[in-house]
Amino acid sequence: MIISRPASWQPVLSSLSIWFVHFIGCWAVSEFSPHRWWNHVMAWVFTIVALAAVGVLHWRLERTDARGDLARWKRRFARGTTMIAVVAILFTGWPSVALLP
Repeated sequence: MIISRPASWQPVLSSLSIWFVHFIGCWAVSEFSPHRWWNHVMAWVFTIVALAAVGVLHWRLERTDARGDLARWKRRFARGTTMIAVVAILFTGWPSVALLP
């Protein structure tokens, strides 16, 4: 079933907000207790949760029906921001994989 809703900026803001929360979570864990093995584990957990959240957002975005030029443009823009958020989340979580404690 395709959901018909008016065009909104919510998916754009949501995908970038998920990345921001992921970044702050990874930063807070590493800043407040540096050089611990569980910092890397927490960064992996944050990354998996953030990627899942962006995936759900993208899946919901693909199921919406965009009628009109502005709605189609906003949907395309929102798809782009979800991809940017995925890349940013992966780059934020990469040091926990590459740099062992």
